[in-house]
Amino acid sequence: MKKVISIFSSHPVQYHSPLFNELAKSPNFKFKILYFSNHGAKISYDKDFNKEFKWNNFLLNKHEHYFLNKYNYQNPIINFFYYLYKIINHIKNSDAIIIFGWNRSYYLFAVFFSFFLSVPIVLLSEENLIKKENFLKKIFKKIIFFIFFKIFDFFISIGTNNTNFYISHGVAKNKIHQTFYTIDTNFFKYSIKDNLFEFNIKKKYNIKKKDFVFIWVGKFIERKNPFEAIKAFQLLKKKNLHLLMVGSGKLLESCKIYIKKKNIKNINLVGFKNQNQLINFYRISHCLILSSKHETWGLVLNEAMSVGLPCIATTSCGATKDLIKSNYNGYVYQSGSSKELSKQIKKISENYNYKILKRNTLLHIKKFSLEATTFKILKGLKNIFYEKKK
Repeated sequence: MKKVISIFSSHPVQYHSPLFNELAKSPNFKFKILYFSNHGAKISYDKDFNKEFKWNNFLLNKHEHYFLNKYNYQNPIINFFYYLYKIINHIKNSDAIIIFGWNRSYYLFAVFFSFFLSVPIVLLSEENLIKKENFLKKIFKKIIFFIFFKIFDFFISIGTNNTNFYISHGVAKNKIHQTFYTIDTNFFKYSIKDNLFEFNIKKKYNIKKKDFVFIWVGKFIERKNPFEAIKAFQLLKKKNLHLLMVGSGKLLESCKIYIKKKNIKNINLVGFKNQNQLINFYRISHCLILSSKHETWGLVLNEAMSVGLPCIATTSCGATKDLIKSNYNGYVYQSGSSKELSKQIKKISENYNYKILKRNTLLHIKKFSLEATTFKILKGLKNIFYEKKK
């Protein structure tokens, strides 16, 4: 009989959905995905994107899922207790649960009730030690996490920096099952080329055949640091370089004003794009820039590398330790230095070994496939139940 695994997730995310679809194929486990919200699966406002949107590539019918926020009682107290009842009922009918964090009350409810009902709890979070914090805050968090992590039976790590985070907070190595954060690399690698769409993009933004195109993808918010990429380009005077900035957010308008005021050439803000459109922007580009001040991982790196794009990223991104090897498939730099970023932009655009960097990128990203990640998660779950039998 299949073991039932309930995964608690905040809402449908374009990156998690392919993983859930892949896990659903398991012959040994039955996965139920429990979403606390349907944000992203229907048209709704996102404060970071600063607009209403809906992801267009969700395949929710390929994995068993439930939305826990679907109730229609008028009384908020009745709603709340019905909400808790649904969480408890799913936990009671599970052999183990996986939660995707602890930063929301609903995750803590799931942890508390699972612990109370003696259901094994697995944590899959994105946290790392990269973000700079003051000494007292670090000590306080270290004590809290040391105690909190004792509740969990096992941990699924999404990368080296995530593993180091767990170990530094007292988690035994034998409780950590190492995997990597991933996307559906096949979607980006094998999607049908839309030559007309790509031709129109180049024509619209005046991109010539011999031009070198950089792409920046993300929300226009402070943490994503779009101004650093803009200012790095401002330092360069080469006419054959282009920067396409894909996304939306509260800083979008101020970025437009800055570019116009400083008369910076060859930077185009192209707006929010869903993944089926984004793939065409990746294909006409040569390199991704990730200028974030802090990223727990940075899945745009996985996306770009799946198309064969070498990447320039900050050391403040959790993925750089695993995904980027300098001079092999890209470059890293310290966040906060537009000057340093401009040097890396110049270096990669003039690199006579660019085709080798591109080849290395495609070779390296194979290790981070959806299939490889799914295999490691399933192996970890098998180990969990084996250990429980002892």
